[in-house]
Amino acid sequence: MPHTDLLFNRVEHEDLVRFIFEKGAWLVPSHLAAPDLTQIRDIASYRTHVDSREKLFHIQHRDFERAPLEVRHVRSAEGRDVFYVVAGYGGPTVDLLGPYDFDEGGVARVAGGFISHYPTFWNTLTQSRDPAPPEQKAFYGTLVRHIKSSAVKTKAGKRTYWVGMSTAARFRDGLVALPEGWTVPIEIP
Repeated sequence: MPHTDLLFNRVEHEDLVRFIFEKGAWLVPSHLAAPDLTQIRDIASYRTHVDSREKLFHIQHRDFERAPLEVRHVRSAEGRDVFYVVAGYGGPTVDLLGPYDFDEGGVARVAGGFISHYPTFWNTLTQSRDPAPPEQKAFYGTLVRHIKSSAVKTKAGKRTYWVGMSTAARFRDGLVALPEGWTVPIEIP
């Protein structure tokens, strides 16, 4: 599965989201208040969702949209309906897990995120498994090139992370740390 790991603060993440919007794409939050899909097309709406603790977004674009996304629901322990977009069903999408900084026990930290896409998707119209369209792969490649142009590459164990420039400087200056429980050492260039 094409996958790029990120360590970005919130500002760097918002810059990436702005780039996504500039390329004509929109976001769909993974968790929904109702069975209807929400399209996020501006930074203010994006911020509202992030502030309400949403972390996972599905990126859609008319050039690679083939079928409606599938929404399912479960009943929470409190008895309320919880709706969510099923990853890999419909679309297809490029997925974005929102990395940004946060406070944990009085320490500024930054958590990892990613962009990725499935090599195939379940076409909800034809009820068949289809390969990722070339347009989706190309869009993912555009995002990766943009990320690499504004980040530094580092390794954590066997994984490669792209660290936003500001986040890298904050790591080097001791102003931010990885989340508690992060067990793999990371070198920031």
